[in-house]
Amino acid sequence: MPLLITLLIVPTPLPVPGTVQVAGTLLSARAGVAVPGSGADAAWVRCEGDLVVRGPRPGDRMGLAGGGHQSLGRMLAAAGVPARRRQCVAVVADRRGVVWVPGHRVDPSAVAMPGEAAVALRAVAA
Repeated sequence: MPLLITLLIVPTPLPVPGTVQVAGTLLSARAGVAVPGSGADAAWVRCEGDLVVRGPRPGDRMGLAGGGHQSLGRMLAAAGVPARRRQCVAVVADRRGVVWVPGHRVDPSAVAMPGEAAVALRAVAA
């Protein structure tokens, strides 16, 4: 039987400006003025409170572009992330909940409009 090593993500504050390294990915945050374009590897978000990088939690949900919400587990399953690996996916959250899942998507309700003061989040391979 193969040995499966699971790396749990310890909740870590993401300062603005600042960086956090998680599982081979460097996540960075900086304050600025939003420009068009938010997605899997970079996002301009409006934050409420401090940012934290953590693993998924039961009950985590993300908004959908067309309205409504979806559980984070269902979103990751639809993206092809195996159930045994979902707890290893990093998420960026504020006091409202998950605002960005690096490498996957940003919550549309957190996306800053162009010209608005916001936080730029970016993920790059470490």
